Amino acid sequence: NEGNVSYGKLLESFVFEESPLEKKKQYVIMVPGGFKPPTGGHYSMIKQYDEKSDVIKVFVVTGPKAREGVTLEQYGGFSDKVEFITGDEPTPIHTCYELIKNPKFTSQFPDASFSIGAGDKDNDSKRIKQFVDYFDQRPELTNASVVAYPAAKTLEVGGIPASASRMRKAFKENDWETFKKLLPNEALYDNVVKILSKGG
Repeated sequence: NEGNVSYGKLLESFVFEESPLEKKKQYVIMVPGGFKPPTGGHYSMIKQYDEKSDVIKVFVVTGPKAREGVTLEQYGGFSDKVEFITGDEPTPIHTCYELIKNPKFTSQFPDASFSIGAGDKDNDSKRIKQFVDYFDQRPELTNASVVAYPAAKTLEVGGIPASASRMRKAFKENDWETFKKLLPNEALYDNVVKILSKGG
């Protein structure tokens, strides 16, 4: 009898522990931005989301306006779960809101929750909470689960967050050392300078 009781407890424990693993949360991250031009900071942020095991898809969302001839997609180095899309809305963040309202988009990932992606610098991470709050207050707008996924760690160059405005400033002032440091990879230096020179 004692053997039967012990066996029953072991079996019950085994089933209880296995169940949560089957329901592991999955996330789809949408990273909106102008990326004019894309910096090492942008690259690092997307790469961090790309490498998260619970993130099944990363959409990098840009607007219809030309990106000065340089795109993150050209930088390469991302996995197949990173997809680059261009929206028709006035801003990339607006496109993200519209995507969540679109059941054709959200139904592609029926078991996943959706979040905006952002860096943890300045006010960027506040966009994540604003996104969640918007849909929490208007549940009729979507059938998707909208959550706040943690912001990516901001890449700093010289103790200051990397940004497109810093990169443009370095380019205009011929500060090539800073410019190189703001690139995802110094090997891209010659190519990016040529493209930006044509655009300027």
